[in-house]
Amino acid sequence: MPFVPAHLVEVHTSQIDLAANARHGLRLRTRLIYKATAHRRLSTFRCTLEVISLTDGPLEFSIHYWPMLNDKQFQDRAVRELREIGKQVLSLATDRDLYRRLEAEVIPSNPRLSSSGSPYLSMVRGAYTDAATMRLRRLFAPDAALSLRRLLSQISEYPALLHDKLTARELSGDLAELDRLGVYLKEHVDPHFSNHERTPAALATTNRELDRAIDLLIDCIRRYYWIVANSYIDLDVSFGEDPLDVFRFPWVEA
Repeated sequence: MPFVPAHLVEVHTSQIDLAANARHGLRLRTRLIYKATAHRRLSTFRCTLEVISLTDGPLEFSIHYWPMLNDKQFQDRAVRELREIGKQVLSLATDRDLYRRLEAEVIPSNPRLSSSGSPYLSMVRGAYTDAATMRLRRLFAPDAALSLRRLLSQISEYPALLHDKLTARELSGDLAELDRLGVYLKEHVDPHFSNHERTPAALATTNRELDRAIDLLIDCIRRYYWIVANSYIDLDVSFGEDPLDVFRFPWVEA
């Protein structure tokens, strides 16, 4: 009897005798009937596949299915995933804070930096924007290993966890905004290569959308963590020491 992760059941139809149907080029649609016993991170799993329709077409050799969890199981999983997503979003927010402080406190106070078209600064600006874009794309992807979009869409299946803290309209609005920003990041933001693409003015529109995406993730994680865990998750940026100390001494000794 195979062991599979408790949060994901994957059955390969190649393990099932489909030889007779393969000869006729038929595709099976199946309904997964499962029994799973949660045991920490692993579950014992057995299933039967019930054929519900046959259509012409090539065989498909894998089925991905998310088993229905009870309220407590889903709550535990949601809390764990929100914490992990929160760590990634806090890392993004921390990098954003450092970038903003570089632009607001370091560069303006040094005339030689603020008045020059330094290729080094162009590299830093472009690298921040492009890296933040790629990290956000992964966070907004519904099929990612950790997906806030997928988690939120599943919450509606567990009304007992909502405790009248969230309306269907509010949930739909959050999902729509996640989808809008996910599409924007995927389809409308390209890497920035040349120096003229990496100026503050050229990057302003993209950075505004990145800020909007980060702020939305922070807001959603805080609210939905409060809903499922009935507690607060800390996503405030903080530093043990001044991160700008690195700029308070010459980097290259004369």
